[in-house]
Amino acid sequence: ADQLIYQREGINTAVAIFRYFGSATLYVGGKPDASTNPGDLQTQSFLGHLPVLFCKEPRTVAVVGYGSGATVGAALSHREVRRVDVLEIEQAVIDASPYFESINEAPFRDPRTRLVVEDGRIHLTYTDTLYDVITSEPSSPWMAGISNLFTADFYRIVAKRLAPGGEQVAADLQGVD
Repeated sequence: ADQLIYQREGINTAVAIFRYFGSATLYVGGKPDASTNPGDLQTQSFLGHLPVLFCKEPRTVAVVGYGSGATVGAALSHREVRRVDVLEIEQAVIDASPYFESINEAPFRDPRTRLVVEDGRIHLTYTDTLYDVITSEPSSPWMAGISNLFTADFYRIVAKRLAPGGEQVAADLQGVD
């Protein structure tokens, strides 16, 4: 009953979108990663809203992994955000973005959005940019190329790329199990 509405073989993985009873689901490497389903949308939106709301001055935001773009759209909905860097390793995921404009508010039409097609960990390791907010909900750790986003080393890298004020939050989270 699923209807394939998008499919692309990316450099890193295969990307597809299926429509089922009016809901669109993004599959990356055969695994569902995002959808227009209200339950999924809540999680995707919270990842953009919550860290921005808890940051005193959320001017610069990095979103590791694009998915449906709902997280990016949520972050951009806050007027105080001046720039959102989208760190996405797979261009085919970005190319699928128009299929989710009903939930992502077309973030690439917003001049505050900057696309970085690169592994998020690599970008954060070598950039000089400091971010007020860094949010990430990578796919499952068993997916190829993703496991390095679930390591203590990755979170140390993230802490080094947080602007002043963000380090304390990151340090507090290091002791949380």
